[in-house]
Amino acid sequence: MDWPDDRLWFALAVGLYGISTVYSIFLWRRGFQRYDSTILVLLLVAFLPHTGSLITRGVALGQIPVTNLYEAVSFILWVMNAAYLVFSIWSRLRFSGAFISPLLFFFGVFALMPELDQTPENPHFTGLISLHATLILLSYGAFGLSATAGIMFLTQEHDLRHNKLRAIQSLLPPIEQLDAIAGMMQLIGVGLLTTGLGTTFLIYLNSANAFQLDVKIIWSAIVWLMYLLLMLARCRYDLKGHRFAQCTTLAFVFVILTFWGTNLMSATHQ
Repeated sequence: MDWPDDRLWFALAVGLYGISTVYSIFLWRRGFQRYDSTILVLLLVAFLPHTGSLITRGVALGQIPVTNLYEAVSFILWVMNAAYLVFSIWSRLRFSGAFISPLLFFFGVFALMPELDQTPENPHFTGLISLHATLILLSYGAFGLSATAGIMFLTQEHDLRHNKLRAIQSLLPPIEQLDAIAGMMQLIGVGLLTTGLGTTFLIYLNSANAFQLDVKIIWSAIVWLMYLLLMLARCRYDLKGHRFAQCTTLAFVFVILTFWGTNLMSATHQ
Protein backbone atom coordinates (compact mmCIF):
# COMPACT_ATOMS: atom_id res chain seq x y z
CA MET A 1 0.00 0.00 0.00
CA ASP A 2 1.42 3.35 -1.07
CA TRP A 3 0.78 5.61 1.90
CA PRO A 4 1.63 9.32 2.02
CA ASP A 5 4.34 10.41 4.44
CA ASP A 6 1.90 11.75 7.04
CA ARG A 7 0.13 8.38 7.33
CA LEU A 8 3.48 6.62 7.70
CA TRP A 9 4.39 8.97 10.54
CA PHE A 10 1.04 8.29 12.18
CA ALA A 11 1.45 4.51 11.71
CA LEU A 12 4.81 4.76 13.50
CA ALA A 13 3.15 6.60 16.38
CA VAL A 14 0.41 3.95 16.55
CA GLY A 15 3.10 1.24 16.69
CA LEU A 16 4.67 2.98 19.68
CA TYR A 17 1.22 3.29 21.28
CA GLY A 18 0.94 -0.50 20.83
CA ILE A 19 4.25 -1.09 22.64
CA SER A 20 3.07 1.24 25.40
CA THR A 21 -0.19 -0.72 25.65
CA VAL A 22 1.69 -4.02 26.08
CA TYR A 23 3.85 -2.47 28.80
CA SER A 24 0.72 -1.10 30.47
CA ILE A 25 -0.40 -4.68 31.09
CA PHE A 26 2.70 -5.27 33.22
CA LEU A 27 1.98 -2.14 35.25
CA TRP A 28 -1.58 -3.28 35.84
CA ARG A 29 -0.33 -6.68 37.02
CA ARG A 30 2.14 -5.04 39.39
CA GLY A 31 -0.59 -2.89 40.87
CA PHE A 32 1.23 0.42 40.16
CA GLN A 33 3.43 -0.08 43.23
CA ARG A 34 6.50 1.77 42.01
CA TYR A 35 7.13 4.70 39.72
CA ASP A 36 8.03 3.77 36.17
CA SER A 37 8.82 6.26 33.43
CA THR A 38 8.82 3.76 30.56
CA ILE A 39 5.31 4.61 29.38
CA LEU A 40 6.04 8.32 29.71
CA VAL A 41 9.09 7.93 27.46
CA LEU A 42 7.17 5.78 24.94
CA LEU A 43 4.29 8.26 24.69
CA LEU A 44 6.72 11.17 24.47
CA VAL A 45 8.59 9.49 21.60
CA ALA A 46 5.26 8.61 19.91
CA PHE A 47 4.15 12.23 20.26
CA LEU A 48 6.92 13.34 17.88
CA PRO A 49 5.91 11.37 14.75
CA HIS A 50 2.24 11.95 15.61
CA THR A 51 2.89 15.70 15.64
CA GLY A 52 4.91 15.37 12.45
CA SER A 53 1.97 13.59 10.82
CA LEU A 54 -0.44 16.41 11.68
CA ILE A 55 1.99 19.11 10.59
CA THR A 56 2.73 17.36 7.29
CA ARG A 57 -0.97 16.91 6.52
CA GLY A 58 -1.76 20.45 7.69
CA VAL A 59 0.91 22.01 5.48
CA ALA A 60 -0.36 20.03 2.49
CA LEU A 61 -3.93 21.19 3.13
CA GLY A 62 -2.99 24.71 4.16
CA GLN A 63 -5.19 24.47 7.28
CA ILE A 64 -5.81 22.46 10.45
CA PRO A 65 -6.12 18.81 9.32
CA VAL A 66 -9.68 17.98 10.37
CA THR A 67 -11.29 17.41 6.98
CA ASN A 68 -12.17 13.70 7.28
CA LEU A 69 -12.55 10.91 9.86
CA TYR A 70 -8.90 9.85 9.77
CA GLU A 71 -7.72 13.37 10.47
CA ALA A 72 -10.39 13.95 13.13
CA VAL A 73 -9.55 10.79 15.10
CA SER A 74 -5.81 11.47 14.76
CA PHE A 75 -6.32 15.00 16.10
CA ILE A 76 -8.37 13.79 19.10
CA LEU A 77 -5.71 11.19 19.98
CA TRP A 78 -2.97 13.81 19.64
CA VAL A 79 -4.83 16.11 22.06
CA MET A 80 -5.16 13.29 24.60
CA ASN A 81 -1.46 12.41 24.40
CA ALA A 82 -0.42 16.07 24.61
CA ALA A 83 -2.59 16.57 27.70
CA TYR A 84 -1.13 13.44 29.31
CA LEU A 85 2.42 14.71 28.73
CA VAL A 86 1.48 17.98 30.46
CA PHE A 87 -0.21 16.18 33.38
CA SER A 88 2.78 13.84 33.76
CA ILE A 89 4.64 16.72 35.37
CA TRP A 90 2.87 15.47 38.51
CA SER A 91 4.43 12.06 39.20
CA ARG A 92 1.24 10.47 40.53
CA LEU A 93 -0.54 11.24 37.25
CA ARG A 94 2.12 9.54 35.13
CA PHE A 95 0.35 6.24 35.60
CA SER A 96 -2.57 7.62 33.61
CA GLY A 97 -0.48 6.70 30.57
CA ALA A 98 -1.27 3.05 31.33
CA PHE A 99 -4.96 3.88 30.93
CA ILE A 100 -4.60 6.21 27.93
CA SER A 101 -2.27 3.95 25.91
CA PRO A 102 -4.92 1.34 25.01
CA LEU A 103 -7.25 4.12 23.81
CA LEU A 104 -4.49 5.67 21.70
CA PHE A 105 -3.54 2.31 20.20
CA PHE A 106 -6.93 0.79 19.42
CA PHE A 107 -8.45 3.97 18.00
CA GLY A 108 -5.19 4.69 16.19
CA VAL A 109 -5.49 1.32 14.43
CA PHE A 110 -9.11 2.19 13.65
CA ALA A 111 -8.08 5.55 12.16
CA LEU A 112 -5.61 3.81 9.82
CA MET A 113 -8.45 2.10 7.95
CA PRO A 114 -8.06 3.40 4.34
CA GLU A 115 -11.81 4.04 4.01
CA LEU A 116 -11.62 6.78 6.64
CA ASP A 117 -9.03 8.86 4.81
CA GLN A 118 -11.16 10.04 1.92
CA THR A 119 -10.46 13.44 0.39
CA PRO A 120 -13.60 15.60 0.60
CA GLU A 121 -14.84 17.51 -2.43
CA ASN A 122 -13.92 20.82 -0.83
CA PRO A 123 -11.21 20.28 1.82
CA HIS A 124 -10.49 23.99 2.23
CA PHE A 125 -12.47 25.31 5.17
CA THR A 126 -12.97 28.89 6.15
CA GLY A 127 -11.31 30.03 9.37
CA LEU A 128 -14.65 29.89 11.20
CA ILE A 129 -15.31 26.29 10.16
CA SER A 130 -11.78 25.28 11.16
CA LEU A 131 -12.34 26.88 14.57
CA HIS A 132 -15.68 25.07 14.86
CA ALA A 133 -14.13 21.67 14.11
CA THR A 134 -11.08 22.25 16.32
CA LEU A 135 -13.08 23.29 19.39
CA ILE A 136 -15.40 20.30 19.11
CA LEU A 137 -12.54 17.82 18.64
CA LEU A 138 -10.71 19.36 21.61
CA SER A 139 -13.85 18.80 23.70
CA TYR A 140 -13.84 15.12 22.77
CA GLY A 141 -10.22 14.93 23.88
CA ALA A 142 -11.21 16.45 27.24
CA PHE A 143 -14.05 13.94 27.58
CA GLY A 144 -11.56 11.16 26.88
CA LEU A 145 -9.30 12.39 29.68
CA SER A 146 -12.31 12.59 32.00
CA ALA A 147 -13.11 8.96 31.17
CA THR A 148 -9.48 8.00 31.80
CA ALA A 149 -9.62 9.54 35.26
CA GLY A 150 -12.92 7.73 35.81
CA ILE A 151 -11.35 4.36 34.92
CA MET A 152 -8.44 5.08 37.27
CA PHE A 153 -10.98 5.91 40.00
CA LEU A 154 -12.82 2.62 39.47
CA THR A 155 -9.51 0.72 39.55
CA GLN A 156 -8.47 2.32 42.84
CA GLU A 157 -11.92 1.80 44.33
CA HIS A 158 -11.90 -1.88 43.34
CA ASP A 159 -8.53 -2.39 45.06
CA LEU A 160 -9.73 -0.59 48.18
CA ARG A 161 -12.67 -2.97 48.39
CA HIS A 162 -11.03 -6.24 47.40
CA ASN A 163 -7.27 -5.85 47.79
CA LYS A 164 -6.51 -3.28 50.46
CA LEU A 165 -2.80 -4.12 50.59
CA ARG A 166 -2.35 -3.43 46.90
CA ALA A 167 -4.42 -0.24 47.23
CA ILE A 168 -2.17 0.97 50.06
CA GLN A 169 0.99 0.18 48.11
CA SER A 170 -0.36 1.66 44.88
CA LEU A 171 1.07 4.98 43.70
CA LEU A 172 -2.07 5.99 41.84
CA PRO A 173 -3.59 9.31 42.96
CA PRO A 174 -6.20 9.17 45.77
CA ILE A 175 -9.73 8.55 44.53
CA GLU A 176 -10.81 12.02 45.72
CA GLN A 177 -8.21 13.60 43.44
CA LEU A 178 -9.20 11.38 40.51
CA ASP A 179 -12.85 12.35 40.99
CA ALA A 180 -11.88 16.03 40.96
CA ILE A 181 -9.81 15.58 37.78
CA ALA A 182 -12.64 13.73 36.02
CA GLY A 183 -15.06 16.53 36.93
CA MET A 184 -12.63 19.28 35.88
CA MET A 185 -11.91 17.69 32.48
CA GLN A 186 -15.61 17.15 31.86
CA LEU A 187 -16.32 20.79 32.70
CA ILE A 188 -13.62 21.89 30.25
CA GLY A 189 -15.07 19.55 27.63
CA VAL A 190 -18.58 20.95 28.06
CA GLY A 191 -17.23 24.50 27.73
CA LEU A 192 -15.32 23.67 24.52
CA LEU A 193 -18.26 21.77 23.04
CA THR A 194 -20.70 24.58 23.87
CA THR A 195 -18.43 27.13 22.21
CA GLY A 196 -17.83 24.87 19.21
CA LEU A 197 -21.53 24.24 18.67
CA GLY A 198 -22.22 27.94 19.14
CA THR A 199 -20.04 28.71 16.11
CA THR A 200 -22.47 26.63 13.99
CA PHE A 201 -24.92 29.53 13.94
CA LEU A 202 -22.15 31.97 12.99
CA ILE A 203 -21.16 29.69 10.13
CA TYR A 204 -24.68 29.67 8.71
CA LEU A 205 -25.02 33.42 9.22
CA ASN A 206 -21.91 33.88 7.07
CA SER A 207 -23.07 31.35 4.49
CA ALA A 208 -25.53 31.66 1.65
CA ASN A 209 -26.84 28.16 2.41
CA ALA A 210 -29.92 27.65 4.53
CA PHE A 211 -29.63 25.89 7.88
CA GLN A 212 -29.88 22.11 7.46
CA LEU A 213 -30.70 19.84 10.38
CA ASP A 214 -28.90 16.55 9.73
CA VAL A 215 -27.95 13.50 11.79
CA LYS A 216 -24.58 14.92 12.90
CA ILE A 217 -26.12 18.07 14.32
CA ILE A 218 -28.77 16.03 16.16
CA TRP A 219 -26.07 13.67 17.51
CA SER A 220 -23.91 16.60 18.63
CA ALA A 221 -26.89 18.12 20.45
CA ILE A 222 -27.51 14.78 22.20
CA VAL A 223 -23.85 14.54 23.27
CA TRP A 224 -23.90 18.14 24.53
CA LEU A 225 -27.12 17.55 26.48
CA MET A 226 -25.80 14.28 27.92
CA TYR A 227 -22.63 15.88 29.30
CA LEU A 228 -24.48 19.00 30.43
CA LEU A 229 -26.91 16.87 32.45
CA LEU A 230 -23.97 15.01 33.98
CA MET A 231 -22.40 18.29 35.06
CA LEU A 232 -25.71 19.61 36.43
CA ALA A 233 -26.22 16.34 38.34
CA ARG A 234 -22.70 16.67 39.74
CA CYS A 235 -23.27 20.25 40.89
CA ARG A 236 -26.91 20.03 41.92
CA TYR A 237 -27.31 16.47 43.18
CA ASP A 238 -23.72 15.74 44.21
CA LEU A 239 -23.13 13.07 41.56
CA LYS A 240 -19.58 12.10 42.45
CA GLY A 241 -17.40 9.11 43.13
CA HIS A 242 -18.29 5.69 41.77
CA ARG A 243 -21.44 6.71 39.87
CA PHE A 244 -19.83 9.72 38.24
CA ALA A 245 -16.79 7.65 37.19
CA GLN A 246 -19.10 5.09 35.60
CA CYS A 247 -21.19 7.75 33.86
CA THR A 248 -18.26 9.67 32.40
CA THR A 249 -16.67 6.45 31.16
CA LEU A 250 -19.87 5.17 29.53
CA ALA A 251 -20.56 8.58 28.02
CA PHE A 252 -17.18 8.64 26.29
CA VAL A 253 -17.63 5.06 25.07
CA PHE A 254 -20.91 6.21 23.49
CA VAL A 255 -19.20 9.20 21.85
CA ILE A 256 -16.26 7.28 20.42
CA LEU A 257 -18.41 4.40 19.13
CA THR A 258 -21.03 6.59 17.42
CA PHE A 259 -18.81 9.46 16.24
CA TRP A 260 -17.66 7.83 13.01
CA GLY A 261 -21.07 6.42 12.09
CA THR A 262 -22.87 9.73 12.39
CA ASN A 263 -20.11 11.43 10.44
CA LEU A 264 -20.52 8.98 7.56
CA MET A 265 -24.32 9.43 7.63
CA SER A 266 -24.07 13.21 7.48
CA ALA A 267 -23.86 14.68 3.98
CA THR A 268 -22.96 18.10 5.42
CA HIS A 269 -20.05 16.87 7.56
CA GLN A 270 -18.54 14.71 4.87
